[in-house]
Amino acid sequence: MQISRRLRSNHVDWALALDRPKLDEPALRVHSVMSKDVFTCRTDDSLSVAAQVMWDHDCGCVPVVDGGRRLVGIVTDRDLCMAVYLQGKTLNEIAVSDVCSREVHACHQDELVSHAARTMADAHVRRLPVVDADGRLVGIIAVSDLVRNLCFTRSPAMFADAQRMVSLLEAVSRPRVSVADSLLQMTEDEKESLALFDTP
Repeated sequence: MQISRRLRSNHVDWALALDRPKLDEPALRVHSVMSKDVFTCRTDDSLSVAAQVMWDHDCGCVPVVDGGRRLVGIVTDRDLCMAVYLQGKTLNEIAVSDVCSREVHACHQDELVSHAARTMADAHVRRLPVVDADGRLVGIIAVSDLVRNLCFTRSPAMFADAQRMVSLLEAVSRPRVSVADSLLQMTEDEKESLALFDTP
């Protein structure tokens, strides 16, 4: 399983403000902001188990872990819907392993909050699983956690950072560029260069 961690972004200016300390406070780390109660499923579970977790705990994604609670993937409510639609099967008939994404955008518990924010912006996701040094799931951090921290732990002077939070929300809400859209934006020379990779 590959954990995707992007530490550089076109949206870094506002992210730096999330780690600006007050007086002598240390920079903010993910473990101090994340939610520690994370509900999971296993790869050998059916999608009905994942759907039940989403329903019971009012969430739109569920981290997928192995027997040692190491993060191996993530499954979303969209994954469930598309699997049922495309395969013509019930949730009970489809395994989580057949649907979950194995390339997970995640962060480590000791990372700076700004790094997590950059990853959210780059990946267009609103929440990130949080792992320890051994890859075990220890929490999850969401945009809502960042908002709560901004509202309740910052001084009134820091409310100028609210605009930066709006920028983060805009970044994670921006639609991903599809392959078709990417091709439409390419020049003829770029298309010819790309075609070389398809030549047997």
